[in-house]
Amino acid sequence: MKRTLLIVVFLAIVFSSVGFAQVNKYPIDIPGTNVLFFNLRYEGTTIPFELINEIWERINDVFITWVENGQNPAELTADDVTIGKTTDGEVAIFLKGSLIVIVDEFHARINKTTPQKLAEVWANNLKEGVEIFVKNNTLASM
Repeated sequence: MKRTLLIVVFLAIVFSSVGFAQVNKYPIDIPGTNVLFFNLRYEGTTIPFELINEIWERINDVFITWVENGQNPAELTADDVTIGKTTDGEVAIFLKGSLIVIVDEFHARINKTTPQKLAEVWANNLKEGVEIFVKNNTLASM
């Protein structure tokens, strides 16, 4: 009886671990601010650097444009962070109208919430990062 129970428990552990991939996370910060935007979750052991670089590039493109246009603090504010929908109807975060990241069901499910509510959390983090970035990079003469 003990042996049968041990075999059943062992098989349950083996089969449950096969059915569920390990979810890992990689922190996505807002460049130049030390503010955590969100943790990118992924399954398996391969870090999705292509997606990470794409998100950082999108944020940096907005920051670089702001710098090239004179670094006027009124031209880049937390109000420029918005939540909207992509053309495919996915919840997304935008900065000055540019898509930054799509908030998907996978991330919402892991965080036990909806994409809309998770987008609000991520957008607040991005707003904080934008404010710090502007403060740290505003010309002294302004």
